[in-house]
Amino acid sequence: MGDCEHCPDRPPRLMPENYDVWALWNASCTQWRVCFGGVYGLDYTAVKSIADGMGVEMNPALIQKIKRLESYELERFSKKSGDSNGK
Repeated sequence: MGDCEHCPDRPPRLMPENYDVWALWNASCTQWRVCFGGVYGLDYTAVKSIADGMGVEMNPALIQKIKRLESYELERFSKKSGDSNGK
């Protein structure tokens, strides 16, 4: 397989200031709150517990980044749900 440095579908490089949030996201992205209507948000108590275990400080900037990732995923879940309902 060739070098994929210039592949159009290659994800962007992770900036050093986002390493902690990406590690926390990967460790906690299964911690969703769910009800009969579907997924509605992250369980931030669980996310905080995971952050503590990883030694990651839950500062306002990190929380804001996690919330952006959460919003993106909630939008994707919503679109998937709409697709499965014939919308």
